[in-house]
Amino acid sequence: NDSGKKKFHAMKAQAIVTSQGRIVSLDITVNYCHDMKLFKMSRRNIGQAGKILADSGYQGLMKIYPQAQT
Repeated sequence: NDSGKKKFHAMKAQAIVTSQGRIVSLDITVNYCHDMKLFKMSRRNIGQAGKILADSGYQGLMKIYPQAQT
């Protein structure tokens, strides 16, 4: 039974960087993982960050960090 879907191994990386470009955190998963789930699993406390930019995969981030923009 072939569903027609392409099967491949995936890796997802999440980087948290400062406004100066300094890498604060780098998390990688080798299994499929939703962006927000990876963020929660990484247990990163980004504290009083001035501005947070994330893509639409981070829905719900604004509930944790009101200053986030997705």
